[in-house]
Amino acid sequence: MNSNPPRYNAKILLFGEYTLMSGSHALTLPFPYFGGSLGFGDSKSPVLKASNSSLKDFCTYLENHLKEFPGGLELELERFKNDLGKGMYLDSDIPQGYGVGSSGVLVASVYEAYSKNRLLPDKGSNLVVLKQFFSFMESCFHGRSSGLDPLSCYAGRPLRVYSPEKIEIVEFPDSHSDRGFEIFLLDTRKTSKTEGLVNLFLEKSKDETFKRVLKNELIPRTDNCIETLIGGVIPEFMKQVGILSALQLEHFKEMIPEDFIRVWRNGNDTGDYALKLCGSGGGGFILGFATRVERTENYLNGMGIGVLSVLKSR
Repeated sequence: MNSNPPRYNAKILLFGEYTLMSGSHALTLPFPYFGGSLGFGDSKSPVLKASNSSLKDFCTYLENHLKEFPGGLELELERFKNDLGKGMYLDSDIPQGYGVGSSGVLVASVYEAYSKNRLLPDKGSNLVVLKQFFSFMESCFHGRSSGLDPLSCYAGRPLRVYSPEKIEIVEFPDSHSDRGFEIFLLDTRKTSKTEGLVNLFLEKSKDETFKRVLKNELIPRTDNCIETLIGGVIPEFMKQVGILSALQLEHFKEMIPEDFIRVWRNGNDTGDYALKLCGSGGGGFILGFATRVERTENYLNGMGIGVLSVLKSR
């Protein structure tokens, strides 16, 4: 392994959670507030031992399943195993179960260190192949993975996904730079279990009524949010994300922590801000968008809710 391995930033899936599996676009953003890299340390530390053990399980998974991936990408698993025997671990401050890419950073780090024929995330065709390979790798942790989280961590740039065959690096607008618009995260102080929530969504998707809502409302609204945000048309974006927020409250209520329902509904009622799922939901972070920033901050502070700015590092 490189003696100075790169640190990968966490990521945020701004739009496309769940609907991406049904044909919507998606938009991801690097989140430098958290990150991680591979390293070596004191094997007696309980935290490092747990990380090393998890990486060993990951290596075993790759050994057992790598031959099933048809894309021709390979990993140096013997070298990976040797480094694990020397106490390698993932040095990460990313909270697990929070929807900001803890397993994505792990996958990106392992790929960077042990790929035999490493692809650079510099063009659309490479991004598509990498997403497929990362989907296979990350399935070790979630049962089913789109591969988008590790791809976002590895690329370190905002990504727009149009389809499984079309992914582009995009520029994020500067409209957040004044106090007239803010993207933020609310800390639910609860972890989330992605696999169970994905299974819940897949079960809901068998219902004909929900299928119609997904096709006619959730997917078009998600795509509209992405288009208007990238275009910097903030008033129209806030209108679209407000509608999406109300739709998620109605149809994804099981994925919203119960003690945040009131806060979610307040945003819809006042129009000061709009909340939506961050990743699979169920806990972790909740995404927020505000144009009435000071009023939103005062309300959330009064509720005693921890807030992080998405577009600022520590």
